Amino acid sequence: MPSLCSSSHTGILSCIHCQCLISNEEPDIMNHSKSCPEVPRPDLSYRYCCYACFYHSLYNSDMKRHIRKHTGQKPYKCPCCNYRATTNAGLKSHVNARHAMLAI
Repeated sequence: MPSLCSSSHTGILSCIHCQCLISNEEPDIMNHSKSCPEVPRPDLSYRYCCYACFYHSLYNSDMKRHIRKHTGQKPYKCPCCNYRATTNAGLKSHVNARHAMLAI
């Protein structure tokens, strides 16, 4: 039986709903969030269901942003320092606060 603990460091994640092992690559996570057979989907707001908790969303972009909370992915890099953010809005906030003269 797969561990319910997921580790993005190993490249393998485990769905809490069906215990399926999933690659930690975003397209694989998104595909599973849309097709997990064990998640009841009573309405359209359940189009995407998180593999690690009970969050669900109608929108792909909302699910991608949410999943980063579990995977720790921070794809937005500050052009001025080593800071990384999970959202573009977070990066803009950082730049405005720390590098005001160079605001994006």
